[in-house]
Amino acid sequence: MRETEMAKPMLAALKDSGWECWQEVRMQYGYPVADIIGLQGPLILNVEVKRSLSLSVIAQAQWWQEQYADFAYVCTPSVRSSRSSALASRILSSFGIGRFVVELGQAREVIAAKIKRHKSRFQRSMRAELRERLAEMPQAFADAGSSQGGYWTPFKRTARAVLDCLRKRGESSLAEVIAHVEHHYSTDGTATSCLRRYLAQGVIKGVESRREGRTVLYKLKEGM
Repeated sequence: MRETEMAKPMLAALKDSGWECWQEVRMQYGYPVADIIGLQGPLILNVEVKRSLSLSVIAQAQWWQEQYADFAYVCTPSVRSSRSSALASRILSSFGIGRFVVELGQAREVIAAKIKRHKSRFQRSMRAELRERLAEMPQAFADAGSSQGGYWTPFKRTARAVLDCLRKRGESSLAEVIAHVEHHYSTDGTATSCLRRYLAQGVIKGVESRREGRTVLYKLKEGM
């Protein structure tokens, strides 16, 4: 069973329990990508969806638990009990990490996660930053468990803002677009240089251009 297939019943179980969920979340370059992040009031939950229960997936869940999550879980297929699976379960319990198993198209909790208190000012600021990131991120931008690099990034946020601006304003110069969007670049000049190149190379897809005198005008392609 693929991880993307396992994630579907896991998401359904969380949503049935009142969690609002985002998939494939990364906070910064070099940080682990969370398969699922859930919010419920002040609480933050993380689930790592993997095809086997390994030290690697436990370590990833424990990282999110230490940095951001009140509750951290791993989600794996149901397997026969063995000495190695029993040891893995003891490791999970010692860290307070929970476990779901997927069987017959359903996700079932077999180890309950213990709440992790984040009391320091630094931890509270990191959690607030995560909430800000989720507020700007589409909930279904990429499927949890995807191996295609589909996680949300500041550039993808900027690219979507450019497309939304062209959708609302119609044909516009790059200067007009930059004046109406919030971008992640340090200056408008840097944004102009980078976005002009990415638009010309087709990195930001669905946009066509034409020249009018010395000005290049951009608009969405038909059907976008």
